[in-house]
Amino acid sequence: MEVFANPLMIIPGTLLSEDLTFLSSLVLIQLDKLNPLLFIALYTFGVIIGDIGLYGIGYLFRKKNHWRAVKHLQAWFHKKSFHSKDEITSFDYFLLFTRFIPGSRIPTYISCGITGYSLKKFSALLLFATLIFSIIGALLVLLVDQYFPINESIVFKLAVGFLSFFITSFVFRSIYFVSNLKKTYGSVFPFLWIKLVRLRRFEFWPILLMYLPIVPTYLYWIFRYRGFKPLYSNPAIKMSGICEENKSEIDHLIQIHLPENRLETVRIDHPKEIDSQQLSYEIRQSTLKFPFIVKPDNGLRGADVFKVYDFQDLIKRVKTFSKPIICQELSSKPKEWGVFFYRFPNQALGKIYSVNSKEFPTVRGDGKSTMLDLVMQVPEFQIRFDFILSDWKKYLNEIPKDGEQIQLVYRGSHSKGSIFKDASHLLNKKISHSLTQRLSLIEGFNYGRVDIRFDNLSDLESGQFDLIEINGAGAESTNFYDPKFSLFKAYRYMFGQWSLAFKIGHQTAKSTRPSFKELPLFLYGLFFGAR
Repeated sequence: MEVFANPLMIIPGTLLSEDLTFLSSLVLIQLDKLNPLLFIALYTFGVIIGDIGLYGIGYLFRKKNHWRAVKHLQAWFHKKSFHSKDEITSFDYFLLFTRFIPGSRIPTYISCGITGYSLKKFSALLLFATLIFSIIGALLVLLVDQYFPINESIVFKLAVGFLSFFITSFVFRSIYFVSNLKKTYGSVFPFLWIKLVRLRRFEFWPILLMYLPIVPTYLYWIFRYRGFKPLYSNPAIKMSGICEENKSEIDHLIQIHLPENRLETVRIDHPKEIDSQQLSYEIRQSTLKFPFIVKPDNGLRGADVFKVYDFQDLIKRVKTFSKPIICQELSSKPKEWGVFFYRFPNQALGKIYSVNSKEFPTVRGDGKSTMLDLVMQVPEFQIRFDFILSDWKKYLNEIPKDGEQIQLVYRGSHSKGSIFKDASHLLNKKISHSLTQRLSLIEGFNYGRVDIRFDNLSDLESGQFDLIEINGAGAESTNFYDPKFSLFKAYRYMFGQWSLAFKIGHQTAKSTRPSFKELPLFLYGLFFGAR
């Protein structure tokens, strides 16, 4: 810390660690070893030099425009319209607040250089944010020093510096969050209150927080079974479905083993480059009919899943993808279930671990209320308003006709607004036998969740359903997102689910020697698997 007693050391200090330099400088201000105004000037100068340096690194990569990663990033930025010079975009607001979001700076600033974001705007926004950040931090420690002048403890002063850093970051992150609410929904406090209240329900907790208590048990399983055995549980699926699996490869699996339950699927390898004639030919070669679903061949949690209604809509959607996509037949069956299936390798017939039904929020117009009003009138819709309305932000103030029904969510993902409920009470012996018999036909699939659509329960008893998707070892037993479930009951399902993953993977694995090189992939699938 004493190194910053020489004010000029603040500049190189920011290049090593902005946050550590900030904290150390605030302590030195309290010890009267650093002038607050000099700190503000030098800290701001050092930070901006570092930020422009990161931008410069991105600019060097920009010249490598033949690299696929560079092309993808540039296409994504332009698709999101982040480069407008005439108005402030959502990305401009985000850039302004990266100063207060640890971990966001390096990738964001390098990306700005790669994509050609205006250097003038980049510098102006970050200069303003850094000045505000350093000024408020210095003022906070001066105020504390004014009221607690006799406390000379270095621990106390370090705590004050850390608290100042935390308060400054928290305030500005809150401003960013609140401004987004105001911009999107026209008001703040009702929606802010909903976000706070829903934290009482664990189904809305951050996924990392939800899984944190299970980590010690994972470590126990890893050492007990001498490796990350869930990665071996499904031999027919790449990485067993923990990550990197392709929906088209799984579709091929369904085509071989359950063709009568398959939905017509077409893979487009180079969507960004395909022309309209070739795209039309690909669709005509199949039995696909509009409307149908377009989604990434490799994607999680319902991201970038669209319903396309005609060929022009298809062309528009396809051009937004840079990686392979699939076009999938839209099931006409109204009911959807997530069926969690497992089977030990030495068993011919598997079992059903859990079943959850998926409800898709739908509103009915009265000729008076706006879309936003209709959503806020239903408690279960209200509490997940931002998930449900993520695709309807342009239509919030529109008034549906009296009697008009609008299905707001069509993706069976919890993070996209679907309501999950436990359906185990509907699983009779005939349905259970029919499902396990059908799913056990898929050779090399031993563990995961299968999403199916059907007309009625009697059809399920006879094996009549549309198989939308198979999610392997990275899937969750999503019945525990039922609002009626207690946290204890949810964890019971989670522990049971992952215990099965390790046992099945252990029996399936060819070797029981530890494979620590697989740890990153295991953790990725564990914390970012689809809900």
